[in-house]
Amino acid sequence: VLKTAGTVTAPNIAIFSGASLLQPPVGSTLPPTSNDNFTFFVNGVNVASSLVTLIEAGGNVTAVFNTSGMGYALVGTDEVIAVGKFQ
Repeated sequence: VLKTAGTVTAPNIAIFSGASLLQPPVGSTLPPTSNDNFTFFVNGVNVASSLVTLIEAGGNVTAVFNTSGMGYALVGTDEVIAVGKFQ
C-alpha cells in the first residue's frame, strides 16, 4: 500500500496520519513487520530502509529518517512516500 506523509517536520520526521502497520496473525511463524518491509521515497528519490525507523503510536505511523546517512535533512515541503505493509 502506498501512503504519502501528511506532515513532514524538519529535520527528520514524516507522519503518516491514520495509518498502522500490518502485522502477521497471532501464532504465525512470519516475522513482525519492520522498516525492511517498506520502500521509502523523498521527493521521488529512494531512501534505503536502513536509514528509517518506524514508530507506530496514536493512530499514526511516524518515520524517523537518519539524515546523517541520507546526507540531507527533510523540510516541510518535501513529499515523503512509503510503500509497504500498511493496514
